[in-house]
Amino acid sequence: MPSSPHPLLIAALGMACTSTTASTTTTTTTTTTLREASAAVDGGPYMGAAINAGDLRGDSSYADLAAAQYSLVTAENACKWATISPSRGTYNFNDCDYIYETAKSSGQAFRGHNLAWGNYNPSWVDALSPSEKKDALVEYVSTVAARYPDAYAWDVYNEPVCDDFPFAAAAGLEICDGTEDGLNAIYKNSSWYPDVPDALELAFTTAAEALESVNATDVKLFLNDYMAESSTGVLYASKADRVYTLAQQLLAKGIPLHGVGMQFHLDLTYSSFDGVAANMKRLGELGLEVHVTELDVSCSLTASTCSWDDSDAAKQAKIYASLLQVCLDEPACTSFESWGVTDKYTWRGVSQHPLPFDENLNAKAAVTSMLEILGVEPSSDDTPASDDTPATDEAARAPICTPSAEERAGPGLRSVATAPARQAASTTVSAPQVVSSRGSEAESAPWRASARTGGYGAPKFAGAALRFRMGFPACTAAQGHGSVRVQVQVSGFRFGAGRGGSCFCCEVTGELAQRTRILRCWDMAVSW
Repeated sequence: MPSSPHPLLIAALGMACTSTTASTTTTTTTTTTLREASAAVDGGPYMGAAINAGDLRGDSSYADLAAAQYSLVTAENACKWATISPSRGTYNFNDCDYIYETAKSSGQAFRGHNLAWGNYNPSWVDALSPSEKKDALVEYVSTVAARYPDAYAWDVYNEPVCDDFPFAAAAGLEICDGTEDGLNAIYKNSSWYPDVPDALELAFTTAAEALESVNATDVKLFLNDYMAESSTGVLYASKADRVYTLAQQLLAKGIPLHGVGMQFHLDLTYSSFDGVAANMKRLGELGLEVHVTELDVSCSLTASTCSWDDSDAAKQAKIYASLLQVCLDEPACTSFESWGVTDKYTWRGVSQHPLPFDENLNAKAAVTSMLEILGVEPSSDDTPASDDTPATDEAARAPICTPSAEERAGPGLRSVATAPARQAASTTVSAPQVVSSRGSEAESAPWRASARTGGYGAPKFAGAALRFRMGFPACTAAQGHGSVRVQVQVSGFRFGAGRGGSCFCCEVTGELAQRTRILRCWDMAVSW
């Protein structure tokens, strides 16, 4: 979406702080990079960022940071139509080529953005007749797609879907009117609609044919849009439904659609994580991948500048971490990308502090929180200025794991917390350790973990370090047992929510997942 949208559109995305004074925050030092941490998670997503060709050329420290931290990059502006073909019949690939080659040399996936967009096109496109527009679309998409056979994915069509959220009309956006004449129930008027009514389908089929001509059939083709991330909420639900319906229609016609990109231009008030999870899940059930494509979390979407301190950094960290957790939990989510690397270079402006690294290229609390979600324990040097659990819709924190007298005296077999179970996965692991809240160790033994979750993440447990917390009596009994086979049944997975019951007061640690500090309280039974 970025290209200076109307202020009322930004306002509609959310509201946050409104003070106009600046302040400083604590920065963190990390040794493990985001790309390393995600690579260690079985099925972990690409960790990506949009990068700028001019900034890469002019700032070696920025270039080094982007290469070290991210496994995927997108050209922020270098591969858009207005940059590549500013005048009819001419192509300038210098910047797009530079990003593409930089990604390849850094061992990063290249995600193209974008082949067609209804807005911010060069003026010569808008001046064409309908038939000329159609020819120009085919020529341009064919030329650009075929030039980059090693791309991982392309946003083939960007932001085609109409809006109906509050303030959309005042923001100058095309409002859905439910008719089929020009502006219909899904598409918005643009450079392509209604002049080329099949422009979106044509862009996808043309891209697929061009890639096939260069033996690049593995490149994934995406639809990308904003404010359609969550299936709940007045600002998001109806557009998310339209994007879902559009995806169904395209697939039914045999259009080569491989995934949907969700932009996520947010502020510190965002909390629709359950809606995002549900939306990703239903798109995944269509056989589509989902990418988080343009994530940034500004201090305010209404004020030009705002205050920024450690409490704001903590709120931002929770949003980054919570969305990453949703992505990890949904198998369809295969890429998690911020729209930039550092507050030094961002379309939102440095005073909004929207990105994981600050204007001095230091890691913010958001980085440390994401690393924790990926299984990296914080060291004394990289403790974030935030809670160590990601946010939930209820913003609840896991209870402190202190056994009560009843728990100490209770039976060895316990079941704590409630929530529905929908998925199952199991893995056998050898030689874990059972550690009580007092720190003593039990004899190592093989064990099997069966996880049933509330729709999130069970398949990702396999092959990745997972920390279970068991009931205090079960731990005590296990410590006194000479040969322990611990069976853990998990259901109603709710990250950091502490749904009912009490937390568990000892740990079973095994090489099950590279994601520690994630599961805190959940239904379980322990037996041996």
